Amino acid sequence: MKPQDRLSAGGAGSPPVDRVRRTELDNGLRVLTDTAPERSTVSVSAWVGVGSRDESDVLAGASHFLEHLLFKGTSDRSARDIAVAIDGVGGDMNAFTSNEHTAFYAAVPATDTDLAVDLLLDVIERPALTERDVDAERHVILEELAAAREDPDDVASVALYEALFPSHPLGRETLGTPETIADLGRDDVAGFFTRWYR
Repeated sequence: MKPQDRLSAGGAGSPPVDRVRRTELDNGLRVLTDTAPERSTVSVSAWVGVGSRDESDVLAGASHFLEHLLFKGTSDRSARDIAVAIDGVGGDMNAFTSNEHTAFYAAVPATDTDLAVDLLLDVIERPALTERDVDAERHVILEELAAAREDPDDVASVALYEALFPSHPLGRETLGTPETIADLGRDDVAGFFTRWYR
């Protein structure tokens, strides 16, 4: 481990963040930590440097699809096992996808930090990615896309990005399109995982 200098906020009037430390592991993984001794909870997150901008036209929506699938189970835990473990301690576990990254996070009582880290790393490192789960989540994502087409804010946002970035991944809906989501198979999603989640 190679501890780096403490991070500090930039700009006039910005509050210092002297408690934040950056550590880079030998494998290149960057770890940011912040202490909040006044709190009785812990938040742990893992940010993967891949998002919709990294998808080919054929794989549009793969990052978001994968975000869904990682909570469907691992080689050792079922989706139910994951939910029971996190809910059993009163915690919360979720994720989100953007153009630039996909983030996974868990918040738990401080006494259950090890559980949160274990669960988070398990879903990111060893997802089951079964055919059945791919088919089930495909329907969920198609419903999300339909709902987005009914939301004026989403419609305007997508139209703006399409105009700003024509024929570029940044100009596409992060969720993908109904056509790409319908066509993505288990092997496509597993291949995307193998390429980016290292």
